[in-house]
Amino acid sequence: MDWRQGKLLKECSKFEHGWTLFVEDADPKQPFDSFQWKKEFNAELERVTLLVNDPRNDPDALHYGVRLSTQKSTTIAELKLKISGEFDLPTDSFFLVKAGTDKDLKEMQRTVD
Repeated sequence: MDWRQGKLLKECSKFEHGWTLFVEDADPKQPFDSFQWKKEFNAELERVTLLVNDPRNDPDALHYGVRLSTQKSTTIAELKLKISGEFDLPTDSFFLVKAGTDKDLKEMQRTVD
């Protein structure tokens, strides 16, 4: 929109609600659902990024430097398998604890969301 081009980002309400920006070179007259950015944004809505400590180097969980991205429909069991592969650890050798609750995530069939 031409009228927004001279505005600062903080003046545009659309930029207050998220941090994902997708740039696409396409014909603006093509059907809305065919834009790649629309597909990417839809996929992003189903994705969750978790910050995880590396138990091999940081057993006290002082630094959450590992970013794991997964679908919101991923079960806790599947997440444990993913973390197990990331750190080369057996799934029964670590616990998942959600920050702020200090409770072990034990219900393996629950989803991440």
